Amino acid sequence: MALKSTGLLTVKKLAVNAERKEAMRLAESMRRAEEKKAKLEELAGYLKEYTGTLLTLGGQGLSVVDLRRRHAFMAQINAVMIQQQSAVEAAQHMVDECRKRWLQAKRKADGISDLIIRKEQEYERVEDKRAQRLMDDLSAQRWSRTKPTE
Repeated sequence: MALKSTGLLTVKKLAVNAERKEAMRLAESMRRAEEKKAKLEELAGYLKEYTGTLLTLGGQGLSVVDLRRRHAFMAQINAVMIQQQSAVEAAQHMVDECRKRWLQAKRKADGISDLIIRKEQEYERVEDKRAQRLMDDLSAQRWSRTKPTE
């Protein structure tokens, strides 16, 4: 194959490797984003549970000190949830960036593959034309040898 000498196959291999690396980065960033979302959901569930407990205990009577402590603790949970929401948004931004880089790498690898296919098809067309010319020349030579002379 003529393409081996052009180096396109090496370029394709490099592009495919780069695309794989970007795909792995994307998968890792997606995993991290999911972890952060899960942690935020866990905090929200914990806050909901704690709030329910506080309402139950409040109905039974709590001292002012206990009520203040519990409210302060809920405020801390809310603050952590705000921080976690920021972390979720940052992780989602990273996913978006990784996805963009992966798509660029994929388009590049696909473009190189398409170029190789076009080059192979062009090479085959040229070879077919050369073979046809050769067959035509051979046929013409045979015809001129077997042609009866007048």
